[in-house]
Amino acid sequence: MKQGLKKRLLDFPGFEAFCRTLTRSHVRSLMYHRFSPESVHDARFVNPHVLKTQMNYICDHYTVIEPDQHLEALNGCVPGRCPVAVTVDDGYADFHDVAYPIFREFGVPAMLFVATGFISGDTWFWWDKLAYLIKEASPGEYRVDTGAKTIFMDLTSDTGRNSSWHRVADRCRFMKDEKKEALLVDLAIQLGIQLPSPPPTEYAPVTWNQIREMNQNGIKFGAHTVHHPILSRVPFHIAREEILESKNQLEKELQHPINWFAYPQGGPADFNDRIKAIVKENFDGCFLAYQEMDNPGDKYSLPRSCVTNDITSFRWVLCGAEFLGLKIRKLLGLQTGVTRAYWAGSDEEEAMHE
Repeated sequence: MKQGLKKRLLDFPGFEAFCRTLTRSHVRSLMYHRFSPESVHDARFVNPHVLKTQMNYICDHYTVIEPDQHLEALNGCVPGRCPVAVTVDDGYADFHDVAYPIFREFGVPAMLFVATGFISGDTWFWWDKLAYLIKEASPGEYRVDTGAKTIFMDLTSDTGRNSSWHRVADRCRFMKDEKKEALLVDLAIQLGIQLPSPPPTEYAPVTWNQIREMNQNGIKFGAHTVHHPILSRVPFHIAREEILESKNQLEKELQHPINWFAYPQGGPADFNDRIKAIVKENFDGCFLAYQEMDNPGDKYSLPRSCVTNDITSFRWVLCGAEFLGLKIRKLLGLQTGVTRAYWAGSDEEEAMHE
């Protein structure tokens, strides 16, 4: 539904209250990724003013819950009216610097899913490496060979750089990790840029000391693998090791059980039944990164809604309008999961069945 129509409906007196009434037992699981101390052009980076507005809105109209209470809701014991769980993925330093003080101010027990190898300095994320290369490249026109497809990159403007990142990233999302890394190495050579070993400040992780500090002050933690591989794209023994080692390392650092997991990337092609079985053996629950209507009672495929700095989208998800719309679509036999945009840039059949 277009943003203009959403805004008009949200501004209609009683619309949000009506949606909240119809979805009072539905758990709204929110998913953040990045934060910024000031407004930036990238909507994924939520700034302090917007985050405070969002948290204030939640506290005024909804019941903030911990992920463990999500399981109670699945068993019919809904913890309050219109419960909201707040989660954040990956473990960037901006979580500690920007979001953590605000979550603490509002008493929001957010759960941060961390890739432990990122925190330990073993790696930084491929999408950030790609962003760094594109940002640092000299203006010009380049081509990237992604194997099945050659992508033209126009790096003569900010718009062209942004578009190029999206086109290449869309292909990379479904590649095996070794292919992604090889592509980044080849691209760095072509652009004449050397990727730094530790990530630049804008892509840096939180530290273990900061994690221990936040753990003592209301922030919850979940596992997100060690190196953030797409688990369905690596050998099974590697996937198992990634899952278990991330849990073990967090438990060692925090000295308490880690009972929650989030699939890296979190889409329908990013895990399979064998991966899910490992998660079931070792965790109490697991989150996806999209809305899933087919298995509403499955605690190992809990849906989430991505949050940006767009307040209209935030209110739409929070009041339950998005959930109601998906329920209607399901009743009509229409698609309710990820749209074809999820498969953008991929060889869909290969991604689904590889």
